[in-house]
Amino acid sequence: MTKQEHLRISRLSAQLLPLPVAGPNDELVPAAADIEISDADMRRLRERYALERDKRLDARPEGSQQYMRIADLAEHDDRFKRMLEDPYPGCGHGLPAPLTDEVEICIVGAGYGGLCAGARLVTEGISPKDIRLLDKGRDVGGTWYWNRYPGAMCDIEAYIYMPLCEELGYVPTMKYAEQPEILAHSQLIAKTYGLYNNACFGAAVTELRWHETFGMWVVKTSRGDSFRARYVIMNFGTFTQPKLPGVPGIESFQGHVFHTSRFDYAYTGGSSKGGLDRLGDKRVGIVGTGATAVQVVPHLGASAKQVYVFQRTPSSVDIRNNRETSELFANEFLSKPGWQRERNGNFYDMTQTLGGARQDLVNDGWTDIIRNLGMKSAMLYRQRVEEAQKTGVAPDKTAIGKEVARVNRMVQYQQMEKVRRRVEVVVKDRGTADGLKPWYDQFCKRPCFHDEYLSAFNRPNVKLVHTDGLGIEGFTPKGVVARGIEYEIDCLVLATGFEASFGTTDLGPRKLGYEIYGVGGLSLSEKWGDEKHRYGAGPKTYRSYHSAGFPNLCMQNAPQGAFTTNFVYQLDEAAKHFAHIIANVKARGYKTFDVRVEEEEKYLDLMWKESPVSNGKRGTCTPGYYNDEGKVEPAGTRRLAGMYPGGARKLFQRCELEREEGKALDCFNLV
Repeated sequence: MTKQEHLRISRLSAQLLPLPVAGPNDELVPAAADIEISDADMRRLRERYALERDKRLDARPEGSQQYMRIADLAEHDDRFKRMLEDPYPGCGHGLPAPLTDEVEICIVGAGYGGLCAGARLVTEGISPKDIRLLDKGRDVGGTWYWNRYPGAMCDIEAYIYMPLCEELGYVPTMKYAEQPEILAHSQLIAKTYGLYNNACFGAAVTELRWHETFGMWVVKTSRGDSFRARYVIMNFGTFTQPKLPGVPGIESFQGHVFHTSRFDYAYTGGSSKGGLDRLGDKRVGIVGTGATAVQVVPHLGASAKQVYVFQRTPSSVDIRNNRETSELFANEFLSKPGWQRERNGNFYDMTQTLGGARQDLVNDGWTDIIRNLGMKSAMLYRQRVEEAQKTGVAPDKTAIGKEVARVNRMVQYQQMEKVRRRVEVVVKDRGTADGLKPWYDQFCKRPCFHDEYLSAFNRPNVKLVHTDGLGIEGFTPKGVVARGIEYEIDCLVLATGFEASFGTTDLGPRKLGYEIYGVGGLSLSEKWGDEKHRYGAGPKTYRSYHSAGFPNLCMQNAPQGAFTTNFVYQLDEAAKHFAHIIANVKARGYKTFDVRVEEEEKYLDLMWKESPVSNGKRGTCTPGYYNDEGKVEPAGTRRLAGMYPGGARKLFQRCELEREEGKALDCFNLV
């Protein structure tokens, strides 16, 4: 064997050969493409999916308004107030309150979005002493500061999820990094770029207000700070406000209760690694079976006397196959210049474009799904076009489109049938297995990947309480009521997630927890809630990054912009653009930038064209946060809810080109 051939095989082995997975009998799960689906099967599945969707919508038709907010309960119940407080000791960094000084740049939020913004500003030549990182937590990390529940880890591979790895010379220890490593990596970014030096921690923003005399933002916080910043970069925070099922009785429950975002190890014992040794005599109920619960349940099952898992709709749980990062893999795939950006772009192409990519660098559950869903239909389309061209006849694109659509549906059904077959193979009890099978298309809900979740239900102390789409009915002083049965518990774990939708008139106090006041004292809520605008109420931005009348303000995760499966990819791309804008505004001697109204209005025209028109009918998907819990708008309703035309990668490339050509400031009024 030649040296080159040996190297080729080593590369393939390092990238593609999985280690044995923890899920029992996973090797018996058939590949999606090997599952036969007939036309009759497709009709049966379509009917079953609609039935499951209708159960949910008939029970709770009010969309995302069905939930309660912990913040509302906290106003009159100390137990819920504690769920919003910071239980962690902090990092020892940060300036004492109250701050009344001036800074050049304030970054609201110290998660990966804020850290990327700070790092990119420093890279652009901004001094760290001119940057104030501000967060309500007592350290950096954002969601990974707060969410320390057992089993917490990223569900996007760490090599692309954890930003700035190449700049830091950092290699994640595992393909899917655990919470302690992600938090430590966040701290490393802050230390490396000097972002701790002028930071303000333990401070929740209560108001941002533009001061026209000074040409600066006045930033007020919960700890009494009131300082000025010339520029503000803020993050809408995709998942920040914890929510609860909108059912009665939660305040009457007399046992111990906490949300997974404030996991109470003082009560359970153990750590994010597990070992919850104080639950040995406890009956624990966990409400919710989404991505968080999928990681928590195996640890509860390993420690508690009894675990009740209350489920409304099962998650799609495929194989994760986590593994350590080998030196060989790191040398071959995580070392050449530009490797992380290339890998991020490849993952985006594989998961969010029709054409995919020539090579699958990430090779995980996400890209496997897309290979199954997209490649077969793409190959069929090319085949039919080539066949027509050989005969000298123009391709019948209508007929080909119908055939491709049928294949798309079949492949969707194959993919989810594979997930259901895995449940059958892993879970021993037939009744439990049936309850854990998801009946919806793959991307109606965010897919989950885990190697121990399903097998946890083989434990005699773990019981699935499947509510058949109806959800729990309420709480009592002793426990949880589901399907008319009271389940007595000692501890209630709320894995019920966070608000994910963007309001309009209630944007400030509800979504962000504070209001933003721009030129003339107009609030962002008022601007976006303006029914008199030609497109009515709805977000009004330029590329989601800026909103006219709110000078020197840059927004991450705002609506009308980019969506990437890997959230951090879009955060870092936005951070690069913001850093370039601020550095160049300063270099050219200007103090303020504000997107021109005509530029914003032209962008809103694009958004209007991209925004779907409601047909007044129920969508095909089971309710979830992707579709506002399935809420049906009246026929003809149209909202400014589109994404950047052509997708996120096109937006990133457009911004990069503008930076290279020196045109990134052309959309602004500069003073």
